[in-house]
Amino acid sequence: MLPRASRYTFTLREMARLLEAVPSNDLEELAAFPLNNTVGRFATLVDIAAAQRGYTIPPEREIDDDVVDPFRRGDEAYSLMASQIVPAVDAIVNRFALAATVTRGV
Repeated sequence: MLPRASRYTFTLREMARLLEAVPSNDLEELAAFPLNNTVGRFATLVDIAAAQRGYTIPPEREIDDDVVDPFRRGDEAYSLMASQIVPAVDAIVNRFALAATVTRGV
């Protein structure tokens, strides 16, 4: 519905995969923002993740960036969904925590 937003739109698993591919020392540009400018730091981190598209090894299958939809399915589907979401959220939170505190000379 908004094609220009696709550059900054990710599934949880895609965002995690892209951010995990960024070496910590490549996050030094975040240090250009004051520590209290988390909006600027986080927006730049999203830009960095978007820039990884096409440079990071894609998942084996396209669906590997998606999360299973457990709606009207059994407990196994919900367990699978959780096993996909939890590691992705952990990876994203870890990168955002680093982005909030990174200083020059990472």
